[in-house]
Amino acid sequence: MTEKKKKEESNKDKQKTLALQKRHDIRITIARQGREAFLVKDYVNALKKYNEYLGILAESKEIQDIYNLSPSMFNNKNQVTELLLISHIYWEIARVNEMTPKLSVSFQKALSQFIKFTVNQPYQVLNAEMLRKYIKKNAKTSKQVGALNEAYSQIFVQSKKCYIATMCYGDEHQITNQLRGFKSHLLN
Repeated sequence: MTEKKKKEESNKDKQKTLALQKRHDIRITIARQGREAFLVKDYVNALKKYNEYLGILAESKEIQDIYNLSPSMFNNKNQVTELLLISHIYWEIARVNEMTPKLSVSFQKALSQFIKFTVNQPYQVLNAEMLRKYIKKNAKTSKQVGALNEAYSQIFVQSKKCYIATMCYGDEHQITNQLRGFKSHLLN
């Protein structure tokens, strides 16, 4: 490769990095625009904005598919609000796709991501309660109520923590571990 081509490629890489940084800086605005569209039931634009937001995150993590994002790619202590936002965006994508039977695969993917971004997170109880209320409200009208109930139970089955006991006693306290054992016994 000639020196000129190396410089050109280096400049292109720098331009791509700068463009991604600019998009990364406005990602929260894009997510907010998606939420605003969702609230006025403009689901097409909501999905576009949500996919754009998740696409920026995926590109910054150097992955191709927004459904391959994982909580382990983020710093749980410093980015907990971003993780909560991501979980809610996947939840709203699932809700939009739930309405259309042809989009059941997308519904399942988004719901799986919602579970992945909920389990063992500080906001797990909040998301589980949001899901429980949604199921209760839409049990008779939702065609995906079985999948939603399964998601609700997975949030607790996959969780290794007892949220209240962990907050009160600590992660490795004897009482916390006894309550985990009792929880496992009840699940069986």
